[in-house]
Amino acid sequence: IEGIEKKSDAYTGKYLIANSSSAAGELTYNLPDDLPKEVINDPNFDPTGVYRISLKISAVGGVGDSVQISDFEVYHGTKMPTPSEPNTYEWGYEFSAAHVYNWDASVFGETTVSYTDGITKLTIAQNGGVAGPFMTAVNAKNPSVEIRPVSVVGSYFVGVILEGYGDHIYYLRRNIREAEAVNISVKEVMEKEYPGTLEQGVRLRLIVGAEENSVLELGKVRTYYALPEWGATLSGAGIAEWADLAGAAVSVSLDIGGRAVIVNGAERENETVIAGKRGSFDLNMDRNPFLEIIVREATGAWRLTLTSVLGGKTYELIGWNTEYGRDAMIVSLSDTLSELQGKQSVYLTLEIQGGGNSLTVQTISTYYKTVMPTFGNTYSAGAATWLPDTN
Repeated sequence: IEGIEKKSDAYTGKYLIANSSSAAGELTYNLPDDLPKEVINDPNFDPTGVYRISLKISAVGGVGDSVQISDFEVYHGTKMPTPSEPNTYEWGYEFSAAHVYNWDASVFGETTVSYTDGITKLTIAQNGGVAGPFMTAVNAKNPSVEIRPVSVVGSYFVGVILEGYGDHIYYLRRNIREAEAVNISVKEVMEKEYPGTLEQGVRLRLIVGAEENSVLELGKVRTYYALPEWGATLSGAGIAEWADLAGAAVSVSLDIGGRAVIVNGAERENETVIAGKRGSFDLNMDRNPFLEIIVREATGAWRLTLTSVLGGKTYELIGWNTEYGRDAMIVSLSDTLSELQGKQSVYLTLEIQGGGNSLTVQTISTYYKTVMPTFGNTYSAGAATWLPDTN
C-alpha cells in the first residue's frame, strides 16, 4: 500500500502488506488487520473513516520472474455490495446507500461513514457531511433531488457545490429534522436564494451534512428532472405560475372566474414590444399530442409557441392573432410539428404584443389522442397510440 491519505492529504509512505514469493492460489488480506506496525503507529494514521490509497503488486526476485493475476477484488468486510459507477455522471442518477457510502467525506468537517444492510450511516460532527460526484444538470429542465432518510438524530441539510466556485456550499434546505422523504427543486431554490448563479449545463455536486452534531441514516438519494407530463389541464392559477418571458415586464392576476389575466407591462406607446409567460413539459411526439386553449379576451395580438428547453427553433402552434371567445382553439402537434419525434422537453410560451395589452386565458389542456387504425393501412409511430394491456 502506498500513500495512505485522509483529510490532511498527508503522504504516509509505502508499506508492505505481504511478501508471498512462492504462494499461489487465492490469497486474502484483511485491512487494517494485516497492515504493518509502522502504519498503525504512524501519528497520521486514523483507523476510522474514508481513505485514498494506492495498491501495488510486483514480481520480485531475479530477472525474468513474473506473477500472473487472474482476478483481483477489493471489498468491505461488511459485505457491502459494490455499486456500478458510470464513467461520467449526468443529472437523473439514483444513488443507493452503497453509492452514498463512497461519497467524499473529506470535503469539510468531520464525518464517520458506515454501511449496514442497505443503510448508510453518517455520524456528523459540527459542520460536517459528505459530497457526491460532480454531475451535469440542465437548469431549464428543473433539476430536483429526493433525499430518503431512514432516521435522523439532530438535524441535517442539503446543499450543492458548483464547479469553479471552490468548496462554497449553496444551501438548498437546512435544519431538516424529520425522517421523511424530502424533495427539493434545485432550480427554484437557486433562482430564489442565489439569483444568477445556476447557469445552463452547470456541473455541481450534492452535499448532505449537518451544522450540529447529528446522526443520519440514509436509504438513497435520487436526482431527477421535475417537468410536468403532457396530459395536464391548466387553469388560470396554473398558468399564473409559469415563468416570465425574458423581455418586457409582465404581470398576472386572476379574475373573478379564476382565469389568468396576463398583462404586457411595457409603456402603452410601445406597440411592438413582446411580453409573455412560459411553462415546461415532458412531451412524447410519438403518442399523437394535442393542445386546446380557451382565450376569453384579448386586447391586442397574441400567439402560442413551442421550443425545446435546450434551445433551437421556435415553432408556432397558433400564430399572431387577436381572436378570443368561449370555444377552444385546438392544435394537433403531430400535424404542426412533423419534424419533431420521440420524447421532448419543451416550453409552451404565450406572447402578448404591445405595452398595456392583456390576454385572459381560461384553460390550456394538453392530452394524447388515440387514432383508431383501419386494417390495410400502414401507420408510423406518431400516427397511432397503443394502449397497455392491464390484464
